[in-house]
Amino acid sequence: MVVFETNMNLTNNEKKTLILLLEDGRMTDTIIAKKLDITKQAVGRIRKKLEKKEIIRRYTTQLDYERLGIHTFAIVLASLTDKWLKMGELEATEWLISNPNITKIFRIARGEITHILVYAFKNLAELENYFQKPQKNGLVIKQVYICSHMGMSKDEDKELFEKILSEPFEGKTPEEILSAIDRFKKSLS
Repeated sequence: MVVFETNMNLTNNEKKTLILLLEDGRMTDTIIAKKLDITKQAVGRIRKKLEKKEIIRRYTTQLDYERLGIHTFAIVLASLTDKWLKMGELEATEWLISNPNITKIFRIARGEITHILVYAFKNLAELENYFQKPQKNGLVIKQVYICSHMGMSKDEDKELFEKILSEPFEGKTPEEILSAIDRFKKSLS
């Protein structure tokens, strides 16, 4: 049985605030207050509550890979070596996070593959040089898929979060929620 918290019991103003912040993370409390017809102080309280609940973990800048000279990506299917598995998941994850070329890390729960990693490089030569060096990081690389920045069709979660925030799950069973998630996945394909 899958157990998870659904929709975090957010008020309508909290949901609307999140949607506005998804549009522009730098939006001021004054602008949000005007758009929602609430006070600036109310927006401040909403932000603090969302930060305290860690729904908002940080305010980030979205960078353009191409303009920064990052043109090549590698999607890597890998598994931790026995040595790293014995050392512990936390140490392995910390090492992976510290690698500046790794932009995304997904832990796979079961199977021969333990991680899916997304690496970013300036060009194909840099990628080839990186992977031709002996890897001392405790990973066994099973498969590498290479694509250019032009092959990246989407690198944003905004629409998913907006959909979740505007589609209330309160009072629904886990089965109903999973069904709604499946319908959403099908709508993407």
